[in-house]
Amino acid sequence: MKNTITNLLKTTMLGAAITIGVLAAQASAQDMFRRTVEIKFDFTAGTQQLPAGKYTIEPLNRTAGNKVFVVRNNQTNEQAIVAVTATNRMQTLENAALSFNRYGDQSFLSHINMGDNKYVVLRTKAEREAEKAYVARVKAQEHTSEIRY
Repeated sequence: MKNTITNLLKTTMLGAAITIGVLAAQASAQDMFRRTVEIKFDFTAGTQQLPAGKYTIEPLNRTAGNKVFVVRNNQTNEQAIVAVTATNRMQTLENAALSFNRYGDQSFLSHINMGDNKYVVLRTKAEREAEKAYVARVKAQEHTSEIRY
């Protein structure tokens, strides 16, 4: 009877250890596809304007080739969906999880760095219009000159 209980206990402990090991491996694999970051300013991701806060960024569907990412606010659950394309041209972002394009006071999510995998966020019509307006303002300022006597 004592041997049966001991064997059952050993089997249960071994099963628990294997389960914990598998769960740890799954969590590690999930971390490769998920980033949690603090963004300290309001920004636009895709077509959605989002407030500053803590965000989780992950592929919408990992089996679909990581073409679409979800950007989710951890406090409010507001989220945006962004289309991306893979790139290898992000040497300046070695340690950054995200980068943004800034036009005046507007910030647009532009790159997502998932370690070995780096993505460019496809620009929306709103971002192209913001860039165009910003460039026009800058050019107007360059052509304005004052001569004082």
